[in-house]
Amino acid sequence: HLSQWLRVEEDNIITTMSDFRSILSSFQEANGTSTNTSTGNGTTSRFSNSTNKRSSERRDVTTASTKNHVVAKKNDIEHLWRTSQIQSSFRAAKASATATATATAEFRGNCSNRTSKSSVSTSNNGSSSTTSNEKKEERSPIHVAICATIVSDLPHEHIWRSWSSHHRHRRRSNDNGSTPTPTSTLTSISASVHVHAKNPNAIRNGTWLKSRLIPVSHNPNWNDYRIILAMLSLAEYAIKFEPQTTHLMMVTESCIPIGTLDDLSTVIHQEGMQCSFMDVYGVESPRCTRFDEHRCFSIDGVPRDAIYKALPGWALFSRSHLEEVIYLRDRLRGGELYPLFKNVWAPEEVFFPTALALLGKLSGTNEVVRQSLMWSKWDENSRGSDRAHPIVYDGQFSRELVNEAKEMGCIFMRKWKKRLSLQHWEEIVLSTGRDGEPRNYGELKRRVRESTSIQKQAQRKRSKFEEGNRPSQV
Repeated sequence: HLSQWLRVEEDNIITTMSDFRSILSSFQEANGTSTNTSTGNGTTSRFSNSTNKRSSERRDVTTASTKNHVVAKKNDIEHLWRTSQIQSSFRAAKASATATATATAEFRGNCSNRTSKSSVSTSNNGSSSTTSNEKKEERSPIHVAICATIVSDLPHEHIWRSWSSHHRHRRRSNDNGSTPTPTSTLTSISASVHVHAKNPNAIRNGTWLKSRLIPVSHNPNWNDYRIILAMLSLAEYAIKFEPQTTHLMMVTESCIPIGTLDDLSTVIHQEGMQCSFMDVYGVESPRCTRFDEHRCFSIDGVPRDAIYKALPGWALFSRSHLEEVIYLRDRLRGGELYPLFKNVWAPEEVFFPTALALLGKLSGTNEVVRQSLMWSKWDENSRGSDRAHPIVYDGQFSRELVNEAKEMGCIFMRKWKKRLSLQHWEEIVLSTGRDGEPRNYGELKRRVRESTSIQKQAQRKRSKFEEGNRPSQV
């Protein structure tokens, strides 16, 4: 009995030491003291050799194979998740210390005399205003890569071409909407389109759409995990061959833009160039349904609290975030994460937010804005397979619908199966004011309110005048 007890205790000690080494390794990696942290350089591409060719030779499309990819191991995923949690704790502690220091400084400032406080406040306001202006002047240009995943057709090609051609490098108006001054900010934004097709051979040679194809096809089916690879290949191609790319917007063939490039630029600069935009939720969220629990949040090898879902899954990502996702396999010792999503419903909606969570981007940081820029709605009253598909708005394109979506902060919209009239789209989305510049909905709404207010004031004055000059009744 004693020898048996000693063997059990020896096994427990070995297990405990192994767990300790694993935790220590996670801590060292999170703390930046690990000596074997991979940088992601020198990794193999998801493309075939044809990706070394330039855009003029994009039509040489090959079908990629996923058989040789190694699946990430559970221990490596858990190690990465622990590392991210430790880093999040560090960030939270740092933020708390910063908040405490700020509160202390404010308290000491309140204890000083009013005159000194007033002068210091004026000085600070002036310096902060100057700093703000300097930041505005230093705004970096934006280039958005539209990454479209299609079957064999892009029905709204004419709209995307028109939208992406309206790139600007113009002087921004002042915050109060007045005429720009010589010291106003210059902003630059441009866009390009990249396409992954399931059936690239069905697209005619010599067309614009053919020229936008990336030279690889993963041949994904509907609700297929290979859609993840298609999106990753689009991102990798855009980043590799367009170094100016700062953001990547994932779309399908049924998506259209409903805001201008200037609207998109405003949103990005307000939140920060490093931010991605996704409406995500976890298993503890009230939004998580029983269907989600069984079909989305039960993934073998992935910690349950690391799984997140974005609805819709077609989102705007910053370049840095997608680069980390592309090279996530380097953090997982060469293992690929995406094969684990083979049995997940709508895998693209779960893979990207989960990957960002494992990388520590969803907790203890403001790098992911919990808002979708893509308008997409589901009919809650539908039953059966219809619940899996978003509402189709064919024949309903109107200024009212676009304004409703833009009020929710959306710049893109789905689902439009049928081809829209370019003229009708331009009249609603690219409508211009007297200055020839696109006027966004917020500006239109402000002017309508001002006009209504002026009309009401005039009506009240007119009523008072008529009341004062009304003849007395005998």
